[in-house]
Amino acid sequence: MADSPQWFRRGSQEVSEPVGSETYKRLLKDREWEVIDGPEGDVLRREDLEEAAASAAEVEPDTSDEELELPIEDYDDLTVEQVLPHLEELDAEQLDTVEAHEIANKNRKSVLDAISTKREALSTE
Repeated sequence: MADSPQWFRRGSQEVSEPVGSETYKRLLKDREWEVIDGPEGDVLRREDLEEAAASAAEVEPDTSDEELELPIEDYDDLTVEQVLPHLEELDAEQLDTVEAHEIANKNRKSVLDAISTKREALSTE
């Protein structure tokens, strides 16, 4: 179950995270994010997912942070001005990875806006 994705939505932004990952746990606690049943899906009962996450945590240790590899080297040490040029080099999947990490950690609006802009540009190519 730890590898199955869970979708979250905040406004028009949607991201998926593996159930049990640290990012999943952070998004589940953040009430700005709705928990949905898939891309453009219906909103789910957060309480049911919190109970499932607690059960999974008792059974299986979380190793997702060890497995997460960001496509931008030393990302967490970079300023907004340093991150933005790197976003231009990323594909849609890499943008999703950076976006989920950014949301779960620094949550910088200018980085998230740049990711959205880049994603829109990719969809028109």
